[in-house]
Parts: sequence; C-alpha cells; structure tokens
Amino acid sequence: MSSIKKFIDEGIENIEKGAIQQVKTTVSAVAGQAGVGANNSQPVAGDVGTSEAGQQQIQQSTPQSDQATKEEVAGFYAPTHPDEKHRLSVGAKKQSEFFEKQIKEGKMPEEAAKIEAIRNQLHKTDYYDPLVNRKPVEEEHKEEKKEKEEEKMEELQVEDKKKKQDDDIALRQAQQKTEKFPGASG
Repeated sequence: MSSIKKFIDEGIENIEKGAIQQVKTTVSAVAGQAGVGANNSQPVAGDVGTSEAGQQQIQQSTPQSDQATKEEVAGFYAPTHPDEKHRLSVGAKKQSEFFEKQIKEGKMPEEAAKIEAIRNQLHKTDYYDPLVNRKPVEEEHKEEKKEKEEEKMEELQVEDKKKKQDDDIALRQAQQKTEKFPGASG
C-alpha cells in the first residue's frame, strides 16, 4: 500500500516538474520570438525556444510565405477524392437517397421519380409549410373560439334532450300513479 502511494507521489512530482519546465520553455520561446527579454533570458537545458535546434524547429513549423499558407489551407478544404466535385456545383445534381432506394427496390426510374415528387409535395404542404408559415395568432384564436362554441351548442342540445326525457318520465309516473291505484271507487 505504501509503495503505491510512493509511486503516485513520484508521478505527481514528475508531472509538476514537467509542467513547470514546459511553461518556462514556452515563455522563453515566445519572448525570443517577440524580442522581449532576449538579452536577459538564460538558456535552460532542454529549452526548445532558445536553443539553436529549437529555433530551427520553430522556423520549420511556421510557413515560409503566404502562398504556402494558402496551399495548406486549400488542402484542408480539398475533396477527399480528387474526382469528387463540389456538392453545391450547379451542373452535377446527385439523386436523393430515397430515389436510389426506390430504384434498388426494383421500381422504374419514372415511377420512383413520381413517388419522390409526391413525397416532396406532401412534405412541403403537410409538414414544412405549416411549420414555417404559421397562421397568425388571431386566426388560431378564432378557430379555437368556433370549436368551443360548437362544443357548447352540443352540450346544450344534450341537456335539452335530458330535460325533455325527465319531463316525460315525470308525466308518465303521474299518469300511472293514478291508474295503478284507483282507490275505493275502482
């Protein structure tokens, strides 16, 4: 247990020493490039920024001219495959994945194109347009008010029917009561 603790402590010390050394190296390299404190800085053993090898390494890592920088940046944005054209070019239109899937399923290109057109139209009319081009809030409130009024009318009609049934029941009960119990005369 104590050996593990010693090992961890030594590792932490080494990390701290390495971090301090790295900070010193970076500061002296930046100061050397900027010309600030170039006379006051003392070369530290293993210091990449002030040693001749370190200076050569820094010079090699920086681009020599603007042209080299432009070429390097252009390389970042170059297509992965040299024969691949830019996706946004006007001349080259790639078929959609849905269309290709329909062709793989055995449909004719005309039929697949019709299906894709219908699909796009439905997407536009049922999904995209209602989402992007929403109705004004006033129109939505008007529709909600109409729906509420219709519901109230239906409820009132149901209540009226119940009242009529209740009245009919009361009337029938009164009639039957007199007919069921004729009294002494009957």
